Amino acid sequence: MIKLSVIIAAYNVEVYIKECIESVINQIDESVEIIVVNDGSTDNTEEILSIYKNNVSIYTKTNGGLSDARNYGIEKSSGEYITFLDGDDIWLDHYYKDIKSVLCDDFDIVTYNAVRGFDFKNDKLIKFDINKGLKSEFNYKECISQTIKVGNWYSWARVYKRYLFDNIKFPVGKRYEDLAITPLLYLKAKKINFLNNELIGYRINPKSITKNVKMSDVDDIFMAIKSIISDERLSNKDKNIFLARMSPFMRLINVNINQSDFSITKDLRMFILANMDLWYKIRYLKSTIELFFPNVFVLLSSLKKHYESK
Repeated sequence: MIKLSVIIAAYNVEVYIKECIESVINQIDESVEIIVVNDGSTDNTEEILSIYKNNVSIYTKTNGGLSDARNYGIEKSSGEYITFLDGDDIWLDHYYKDIKSVLCDDFDIVTYNAVRGFDFKNDKLIKFDINKGLKSEFNYKECISQTIKVGNWYSWARVYKRYLFDNIKFPVGKRYEDLAITPLLYLKAKKINFLNNELIGYRINPKSITKNVKMSDVDDIFMAIKSIISDERLSNKDKNIFLARMSPFMRLINVNINQSDFSITKDLRMFILANMDLWYKIRYLKSTIELFFPNVFVLLSSLKKHYESK
């Protein structure tokens, strides 16, 4: 019986895919399956993948984006649990040992931390604190509230019971797919665990969506927010906290698209504020000010970058 399905989405990662796959193969036993979805790569990714055809289930498809590749991998998987790994990232050496010990406890979601770097062998790695100290002693409702407050929705930083994906799919053709789907999975889950161990090596990528913001990202974030706050399982408190935590996304778009024309995000910012209760606007005053007056925080971000570069 397959306990864990590891779904690796691969697109033009010829430089990294070997290190990625071997970081998994070197740890697992027969209860783990590796599914690699080659999402229409145009480099030598497919040729490199063929080396592992006896150990890995490899599927090559027309390019459809990260969400489409993950959905495809879920359909092909058979594990009781599912986890995602991007083709340029790696499992750290103790990943499976740590995860295997908690999967026996029937958690619906297990979340963990990571390290960041350009080169996992030679770089000084930086701790990537996904959980921000969250602990499994929280009851279910508190787990949801605390996770929303932290606001780190990375899909690759978790292991999930596969039933969570029944009727929930990654949004194809959209960016910020993690923001769109991970909160919904939490709302569906019943038992959540937090591991404060670093288990993933997350590669810093200058081509990531946070470095290459597009105008369409505003619509993608808008869609994700509407989907989350309309879910009846979300308490009013958590809805307000979730909305307050959207201000950094607005800052990211304002800084990277146009630092002088804030009309780009105006409708979305006003939507967020219109759906926040007055008490929470006061409670999260910094976020409220940032949503009303984004120019102030964009200016501060620019000044910070200027002084850090000196």
